Amino acid sequence: MYAEKQKQLVRELESVAATKLFVHSDSFKTLPLIKISTKKRDILSQHIQLLQKLVDDDGLILPAFSYQFPRSRSYDLQATPSEVGHISEFFRTEVASWRTIDPMFSVCGTGSAPDCEQAANVSSFDDSSFFSTLVADDAHILFYGANIRSATILHHAEFLAKVSYRYWKRFDGHLIAEGDVSPLALSSHFRPMGKYLDYHWEKIEADLSNAGLLKQYGTNVSGINAKDLVDFWCHKMSKDHLYLLDDESREWVEPTLERLGRAFTKEDFE
Repeated sequence: MYAEKQKQLVRELESVAATKLFVHSDSFKTLPLIKISTKKRDILSQHIQLLQKLVDDDGLILPAFSYQFPRSRSYDLQATPSEVGHISEFFRTEVASWRTIDPMFSVCGTGSAPDCEQAANVSSFDDSSFFSTLVADDAHILFYGANIRSATILHHAEFLAKVSYRYWKRFDGHLIAEGDVSPLALSSHFRPMGKYLDYHWEKIEADLSNAGLLKQYGTNVSGINAKDLVDFWCHKMSKDHLYLLDDESREWVEPTLERLGRAFTKEDFE
């Protein structure tokens, strides 16, 4: 049964013809796509082998996010583990040939590394970020057991739309790469500290599906073109600046922004 499901997934992704595939994954929810094994390594290896069939040899990219840099101020390119799932960490350590130097939102992949984030000052979601290259390369985002909530590229859309409910912070630290230590600074826009802020994911997913952009590829697998996704969100935010936010967030964000008459700053909350 799993073999036929794999063939179907491969056929559907062949029709997409993406040269770059960025995969948010969940190894448990995609177990029906592989041969059951009692060995963790075998399970993860099968997942990677399947994902490699879905895209060109040099086009598979997975997140290798780690959220420790604001506290530790240290990022080891080779040793800092991915905190976003077993498939991600297995791919990082066993398959990937490169990893970007963003200390929080790094990605890793096969083939040539993207031409981004190679300076000592990294900004996770601006025009120089990896997420901007997904749009420029007309890449496809695959939710392999994961769901739309995993779509970190949302923050690139927020950057482009200049949302006023996040504010910029900078963290200075250092990068360790093959034993060498060098300065590394991270700048990114963060949600207000100590305040509830989340997204209306049910509405977001429904709108993408109704627009024919978010495609289902069998059970627990879906995908979308990165440029189409970002363009859609930016269009929605041009009509309603708070489009992405859920009702509870809007209840306090909207009146606070109106009272301030400007975007949030770090000093408003920290």
